Amino acid sequence: MSKAKYRKGGKITSLDELVKQDFVYWRDKITHKGWFMSWQFRMTCNAINHGVISYAIKKEDEIK
Repeated sequence: MSKAKYRKGGKITSLDELVKQDFVYWRDKITHKGWFMSWQFRMTCNAINHGVISYAIKKEDEIK
């Protein structure tokens, strides 16, 4: 018999916190975050993690 690797904690209250987790409890069952992420959202997360998205700052803002 194997020991449980996780225990149920407090509720996640934001999308930011959710995407920071590798595993979560979904209806009392341990679940990997990839199970509930849409493909479009996953592509966005990957782009952010690989550093290919940057801010676009107006040049006139830099002059002031």
